[in-house]
Amino acid sequence: MRKGILIAGISAALLLGMPRFVCGASYEQELSDAAAWHRQHEQDKPGASETDWFTFAVERAPSLQEQGDPAALEAYVAQKYQTAQKLSPAKATEWHRISLTLRAMGVDPAGCADGTIDLIADGPYNRGNTAALDRQGLTGWIWALITLHSGAYAVPANAHDTEADMIRQLLSRQLPDGGFALAGTSGDVDVTAVTIRQVVDACMELLSERQLESGGFASYGTENAESAAQVILALLSLGRDPRLDAAFQAGGHSPVDALLAYRRQDGGFAHIASQTGSNVIATNQCMLALAGLQRLDAGMQSVYELTDVPLR
Repeated sequence: MRKGILIAGISAALLLGMPRFVCGASYEQELSDAAAWHRQHEQDKPGASETDWFTFAVERAPSLQEQGDPAALEAYVAQKYQTAQKLSPAKATEWHRISLTLRAMGVDPAGCADGTIDLIADGPYNRGNTAALDRQGLTGWIWALITLHSGAYAVPANAHDTEADMIRQLLSRQLPDGGFALAGTSGDVDVTAVTIRQVVDACMELLSERQLESGGFASYGTENAESAAQVILALLSLGRDPRLDAAFQAGGHSPVDALLAYRRQDGGFAHIASQTGSNVIATNQCMLALAGLQRLDAGMQSVYELTDVPLR
């Protein structure tokens, strides 16, 4: 697809709102079991990726009806800000992930730790003053945009990178096949699915073509749960129901069918089909996808649209 089409579609998908669809399954048991598995197998460490993404998923799942305590995560941020590097010296996504998690718990990341720390200004907008947003790769730009689109945040004066800069950077990394990847010359399902939430139409054809007969997807040659979860979240962000979308049915299976096939008896989700036990990253991402489906069926805002959460 031409890049001009991408630019035209970005605001429509992210800002104007899309139609909602309703389908029958509730996924309450799957989410409850996955949450129980995580708590049994993972230590709670606010500020760690596994804990933050689990917290985010729980906050966005209507059936779990839980509200986390942001104090521990704010304390972690305040402690890290006492060091010269603040959060991560290499990963801009530390700012993005923590901002999303705090906002999901009702804390404004632009004024956390009693208003003394602005993670939005320091992260998406001004991270480039000390290290490039893409120092860790394309994900730095992608998650910066997701974070900014999650809430109505003010643009700081003299921002190092504006939203337009981030979009241009993403478009400049688009591969000839229409997709995106962290490395190589062929679009990767995981990275393309995450990027599609920001650049809309350009990636849809590639994702549809890459769907396997199981209804799922492979990343770098390996079919896995996380790829199915990311495609589901991408479709949901565009108001498309992955259970019903004709462009995403293969072999009589949808991406949701593929995702549920990774559910294990212990309550969590495996990374690949051959694993008998569950994996924390796969479980967190599958929980997010199921939370997104619940929200779609309830007519609620999508997982990453956080303006529905009242600020404390």
